[in-house]
Amino acid sequence: MTRRSRGCRRALTTAVVMLTMSLPLLGPPLSVSAAGATWTQQTPATSPPARYSASMAYDSASSSVVLFGGFNSVNRLADTWTWDGTTWTQQTPATSPPARYSASMAYDSANGTVVLFGGTGVGGFLGDTWTWSGTTWTQQTPATSPPVRYLASMDYDSARGSVVLFGGYGSGGALNDTWTWSGTTWTQQTPATSPSARYSATMAYDSASSSVVLFGGLGSSNTPIGDTWTWDGTAWTQQTPATNPPARSFATMAYHSASGSVVLFGGLGSSNTPIGDTWTWDGTTWTQQSTILRPSARYAATMAYHSASGRVVLFGGSFSGSNLGDTWTWNAPSTTTTAINSSSNPSSVGQSVKYTATVSPAPDGGTMAFTDNGTTLTGCGAVTVTPAPGGRPARPATAVRAATASRPATAVTPTTQPQAGR
Repeated sequence: MTRRSRGCRRALTTAVVMLTMSLPLLGPPLSVSAAGATWTQQTPATSPPARYSASMAYDSASSSVVLFGGFNSVNRLADTWTWDGTTWTQQTPATSPPARYSASMAYDSANGTVVLFGGTGVGGFLGDTWTWSGTTWTQQTPATSPPVRYLASMDYDSARGSVVLFGGYGSGGALNDTWTWSGTTWTQQTPATSPSARYSATMAYDSASSSVVLFGGLGSSNTPIGDTWTWDGTAWTQQTPATNPPARSFATMAYHSASGSVVLFGGLGSSNTPIGDTWTWDGTTWTQQSTILRPSARYAATMAYHSASGRVVLFGGSFSGSNLGDTWTWNAPSTTTTAINSSSNPSSVGQSVKYTATVSPAPDGGTMAFTDNGTTLTGCGAVTVTPAPGGRPARPATAVRAATASRPATAVTPTTQPQAGR
């Protein structure tokens, strides 16, 4: 079997796999499976300078991801950048929050603003609240606020229409309090059960289960944690999935709406070792993803789902003292249409038949294989589809295999099934 894949123009929206073969067929329907999500490194002309512990959220009102602040190993930062799916643009708002890193940020859909809370600034821990309108930052003056902290976890609870903040590290150490933001004030929640005190945990709202998901972090003893909790608006519930990512802190997480799964990447594991693995949460369990390409191991990166392009965006982070300034996008499996045609249908025993499968939309990467009644045809599996630079769809992949058919080939039918790509 030969494998071939190259980059192509963005206009290409289908992937074609051709198989020339004369081998035993089990009967209809013949199908082609495409599997595997992928990371794709982006190469924008302009990017934010390298940093870690920045804050990021998707601003639905402007269809852009907003990035603020962070640390470059020398200075706390106070710049604002937006990502439109292909390009980073530095914004020049009339007013900005003071420089900081490890602040919490989320998009408040009910009020159409990005909310920023806390972090650590030049003078220490912060407890201020700011909102981004798409053009400028405005400091809010709520009657009640959470105590000062950094490395708290925060996201928007869409089912309840409020921003949820949990834990972090404050003046007295690790915290385990829960707060919600209404658009004008903060309210402390009093659930019967809560995750243990922690900071540098990661959080994302899971639209499929209408719950906020919290994973990992560092506890009071500064030991990495590997538990999973969900928030339903009134209570925290510890989940007991069959499989868990290894314990870690400083990971990053976002909900990938197109595939209905929460995506987790990287972090710091035991012995403060940077991690570079990818996991997805489907509402009941975690699954480690195997990808062709991936960002290098790192911690304190920032990530958000860019809804307009249907991809998760990851920026920066740190690895062994080196700050990173690269941009990656994640594209998980979604539903595509597979149409299959043959050069001769039906065919006779021993005849060479070329099957052409068109998968639309095209996968950004992963593998494609011909299957018959769910069984991969011998020698015809794992045709690699390599993503092109910039996240462009892959050029058609071609597989060739020769053998002797034991009976005539029969009707080939189009199928619609879960595939890789968007």
